[in-house]
Amino acid sequence: MSNHDVKAGRWLAVLGAKFAWVLPFRTSLVVLVTLFSQIAHMLAFLLPLKIVILLGSDGVPRYFPPSFAKFDRDLLVVILGVATVGFFVAHTLAEKLIDWVTKSAAHLLVERNKKLVLFENQDQVAEGAYQGFARALAGLIFCSLALIALAWVYPEMAIVMSGYLAVVTFLVLGLCSYSERAREWINTNLSVLLDNLSAVGFFCVFGYLVVDFVVFQPPGILVAILSILAGRQSFGRVGAAVKGLYRLYNQREKLDAIFFHGRPLLKVVADKPGSFWQHLTPGQRSNWVEPLLREFCDVDTPDLEEIDRALEWQQPTYPNIGVFLYRAQDAVWMVKLFGQKKGSASQHEATLLADAPHGLPAPDFQGSSQYDAFPCGVYRLEPGKTLSAHHHASARFHIYSQLLSVELTKPFVRRYLRSMSTLPHRMSYSWLDRLVVAVITPEQKESLEKLRIHWQELCDFLSALPLVIYNPSLKPGSLWQAEASGSLCVLFWERWSLEPAGAGWPTGRKALAKLHEAHQEACKHRKSMRHFPSEHLMLSALAFELEQHVKNQKLDMAVETSRHLWKTLESFVVQETPDNDLDSQSC
Repeated sequence: MSNHDVKAGRWLAVLGAKFAWVLPFRTSLVVLVTLFSQIAHMLAFLLPLKIVILLGSDGVPRYFPPSFAKFDRDLLVVILGVATVGFFVAHTLAEKLIDWVTKSAAHLLVERNKKLVLFENQDQVAEGAYQGFARALAGLIFCSLALIALAWVYPEMAIVMSGYLAVVTFLVLGLCSYSERAREWINTNLSVLLDNLSAVGFFCVFGYLVVDFVVFQPPGILVAILSILAGRQSFGRVGAAVKGLYRLYNQREKLDAIFFHGRPLLKVVADKPGSFWQHLTPGQRSNWVEPLLREFCDVDTPDLEEIDRALEWQQPTYPNIGVFLYRAQDAVWMVKLFGQKKGSASQHEATLLADAPHGLPAPDFQGSSQYDAFPCGVYRLEPGKTLSAHHHASARFHIYSQLLSVELTKPFVRRYLRSMSTLPHRMSYSWLDRLVVAVITPEQKESLEKLRIHWQELCDFLSALPLVIYNPSLKPGSLWQAEASGSLCVLFWERWSLEPAGAGWPTGRKALAKLHEAHQEACKHRKSMRHFPSEHLMLSALAFELEQHVKNQKLDMAVETSRHLWKTLESFVVQETPDNDLDSQSC
């Protein structure tokens, strides 16, 4: 057994002692009621089997308990049916009692420590921990009682079950102590592993029972049925107990802060061996960079130490992504390692860049691979440097203009629309409902009401616009400028999307003037742009900004945006006046 296992066992013992010492009556009651609930649940599903056996027999089978023989078969069926319902009701009531006692006990434990509120859903975490520990303890007690009962009526089966539990425990703990990689795999797949071990244990019980009936001296049929049920329930309860205790141990920082005096909530950042951050450290990063360069870039790679020294950190725009630059020969290679939860971002970026539309300001995608559990990719850049923050603002508009001129193929657009939504699909009257709470002036109220009336027309305008690629990663440090040509490209494309032309464009007065110029330039490259005035693109820019403000709960800014949106939309919609209605009626 490793030090880690000893530490976990010691911590769980201290937590259990805390519960038992502070709330001995409630803790004992929860354990006993949980045990009763589990037994009642098992009997509620055992008795229907007896009823089926009775219904298929002429009388009461001889292997039933002798006390059953004095009852008429039909009466016994009714009694067992009522008992089944009774045990199920008892199980349900016991669960309700467990929830009530758990909540009161957890609340009392938290109150006695007299601490501040540490985090959201603190009470739920405390209740879950208290109830989880009680259920785990009750499950282990249930297994122990089942083994004791089997040792009395069927000792051979008790030996088989005890031996299986001992062998599995020894093997799992031994693997965890021997291999760090095995420990990580077991921790990652613990739930599936325990379910499979429980199933294997049940088949061991069943297999021994068959062998005993065929070769050796078999027990009674009722004992055999009880053995199968006891084996199934015991292995399932032990597996559930281990999973519950494992979840508690993973929450130990929070639980220590909730239940123990003098232990504040610590949020320690620790990088485990083989973790994402470990692969970015000097001496480790070249292990995944070198295969990428060798496989996809046709580069004569030097030794790992030289590659490691040559790598330059490039700040990404989003967390859990590691980016490095490797300068070699006449090109710069950008390599990325994505965290385990960034696999979809890696695929999303590769979907666009692997077959990038002509004119897209993006690095040349060379290929992607997998290193351990982490996706990685490599990209080619022209020799150059990251654009400084001072020049970023002006260069950003150049990128926006380029994206507006990029022609998208119909198969690419259809594939995207089959999976994702665009701005007109996301537009909802609920946005306007939220803005009502922030309206102050009569002008704002009037603009909002008129915008609501013509909301569907706005959606129709935006739906008709051609789609462009929108990249939210245009932040300082994300633009690369080539030394020779001066051309710009965006380094990061993990969150690109397709939106109506104009969406994502800044909405200041000067910015909208630049949108008009960019639209004129885009008309030279895209025929689809020529059918729409630049004011339609301004509607798209304002509607997209409205969505962002509503999403971020900047309602005061959203109200102003809605006012500007209505002013722009007003000239495009047909407004019916009472005079028009009278004229139409007279006609």
